[in-house]
Amino acid sequence: MLFMDFSRTCEKLEAIPGRLEMIDIISRELPGLDLEELPVYVRFVMGRIFPDWSSRKLGIGPNLLYEAISAVAGIRREQVIERINRTGDIGQAVEDLLAVKSQTTFFHEELDLVHVYTAAWREKIPSVKNCSRSGACSGTPTRLKAGTLPGSCSRSCG
Repeated sequence: MLFMDFSRTCEKLEAIPGRLEMIDIISRELPGLDLEELPVYVRFVMGRIFPDWSSRKLGIGPNLLYEAISAVAGIRREQVIERINRTGDIGQAVEDLLAVKSQTTFFHEELDLVHVYTAAWREKIPSVKNCSRSGACSGTPTRLKAGTLPGSCSRSCG
């Protein structure tokens, strides 16, 4: 599945108020996924990166997110925070900011869902915090480069 197709599904889900309609949309997508895509799709649509059994944590707080968005959109951090506060939704705020960004994209590459997961979470963030169930963490959080954070549905379907 192309990541763009996954993103379009998430946009549909965000616009739906009813749980039964969400289930219907997701149930139509699942048969078309292969065994490698299925667990990634399910986690992403639930707004998660790692499986529930994993002790890994991202260690990403709002300040790092604001920095990454401001770098990608080419605006000041304060403008990012102001837009998020105005819209009340980080995903919508980022979409609005990127619609008028001052940077230019020089190439376009179609990505599939598994590639986004693999490239971003297994290769670019090797030192994600490992945390026990008690909350004790080892390792240090890794700072993300702007633009490496994959999207997920902003509305939890689970």
